[in-house]
Amino acid sequence: MKRSGIKIHYNDNVVTATDDIYADEIVICNDGNLNIIAMESIPIYHKIASKPIKKGERIIKYGEVIGIALNNISVGSWVHIHNLRSMSLYKEVES
Repeated sequence: MKRSGIKIHYNDNVVTATDDIYADEIVICNDGNLNIIAMESIPIYHKIASKPIKKGERIIKYGEVIGIALNNISVGSWVHIHNLRSMSLYKEVES
């Protein structure tokens, strides 16, 4: 089945799910240029990696850095607290 997602800013490396998504479903993004196959189930309004993201790389949503990847994240994977450290927490750790 096909589901939809929203890429908010052209620099984003994540897409926001606008439906509950199940593994192996195709996510069609609003810009029309990006289709992603979900690697796992992803709840509505959660983030999906639209590009490979390496451990330590910045996660970008709204055109802004929202966190740092805790491990490598494949395209189509769920991006959430299990693999992302928010920028506010990252800044506290750096200090």
